[in-house]
Amino acid sequence: MVCYRTVYDTHYRDVVVTRYRPVYETHTVQQPYRVARPVWDTVQQQVTKVHYEPVYDTIQQVQHYTTYQPVTNYHTVYEDHGHWAAHCVSTCWGCCFTSVWVPHIVAKQVPYVTYVPQTHTRTVPVQVCRYVARPVTYTVNVPVCRVVYEDHVRTVPVTTCKMVPYQTTVQVPYTVPRQVPYKTVTYVPVTVPRQVPVVTPATCGPTGCGPVGCGPAGCW
Repeated sequence: MVCYRTVYDTHYRDVVVTRYRPVYETHTVQQPYRVARPVWDTVQQQVTKVHYEPVYDTIQQVQHYTTYQPVTNYHTVYEDHGHWAAHCVSTCWGCCFTSVWVPHIVAKQVPYVTYVPQTHTRTVPVQVCRYVARPVTYTVNVPVCRVVYEDHVRTVPVTTCKMVPYQTTVQVPYTVPRQVPYKTVTYVPVTVPRQVPVVTPATCGPTGCGPVGCGPAGCW
């Protein structure tokens, strides 16, 4: 069996289109600008400062001082003014003399000096210093800065861009359909007769079933 299907073929055609490209141009412009310039001036200014001058005064000041007075005291000292004496010791051989110390304690007054503090008061002249504030005014030169603005004009280059049109040819694809034949195989059902043997059961007639017997379902 012959059938047809659609097939698309791709073709190209030339089309003129308009495109744009940037073009840069440089030109000069006059640009104003302002410059700030410092200018220094000298002005006179009154300045007041405080000076401190020393002033010396004499005052009477009470002072306390301590003196030490000698005082003679006595204390008792005991001295031994004894002497050696002969002493007889009896032995088997008679009297044996030996020297023994015979003590004689004598009290003696020995002087000693102590110093007793005494506090006194006296008035003495003392020189003291104090500072007296005295304002002093004088003239000084003070630098003062002021700003002067100056206007100028300068030439600067400026670059501009503009889009310039141009035409070009491009190929645009397009499709063309066409019918293409193709063969297919189709199965068609066909009926074919054939002989099949069939066993038919015997029927009971008026005369009976012959050599076989009859039952409720027929011959058997």
